Amino acid sequence: MTTSMETTNAVYRMRDMQRLGSGRFFSVIGAHQGDGATFSCANLGIAAANLLDDVSVVMVDGDPAGCGLSAAADASGKGWTDWFADDCRGSLLDFVRPWPGSPSLSLLPVGGAQPFNTSIASRWQKIADGLGNEHQLVLVDCPPFFAGSDGQAICREVDGVFVVLAAEVTRRAIAATMLDAFRANDCNVIGAILNRRRYHIPDWFYRRIF
Repeated sequence: MTTSMETTNAVYRMRDMQRLGSGRFFSVIGAHQGDGATFSCANLGIAAANLLDDVSVVMVDGDPAGCGLSAAADASGKGWTDWFADDCRGSLLDFVRPWPGSPSLSLLPVGGAQPFNTSIASRWQKIADGLGNEHQLVLVDCPPFFAGSDGQAICREVDGVFVVLAAEVTRRAIAATMLDAFRANDCNVIGAILNRRRYHIPDWFYRRIF
């Protein structure tokens, strides 16, 4: 797998925060469904597992409406919603499963017990406590910013936020609205990821000049 410089920098930013004791919970959020937040979260998780020695990474599918990470891993069994449906009996870690092809990367899927009012934001602290200290880095794939309040609520609770922008799709005003809201709620935005970027000059030339 080829890792972009942007993703590599994001991974090392998370590693530095984790080593300094300033954070190990990180969220990835886009403006709308389809902006690529799930894809970017998976890329960050895979890159972190590949680049960082002796670091265990878990991704949390925090978007019950989309279930993108769960679908990507073919994780159609039980997940965090089932844990809550069972009144949090047993260990949440029993629902964590390996990510395909990566021994240092795991996934906590959404699961099948999804009542109409399923919301991860109101349950986030129990999820964080349930994960314990088993993993050095925790990445949360959030619901889209404009899909409701859940995504923003999770971003208030984690240590760092990556904002995903869809190249040539996410308008400046939309990005500004998101960033203003994050600042107003004391969210720690530590990076932006430009998804679906198209290079209008040859890749070899782009690499030489940048």
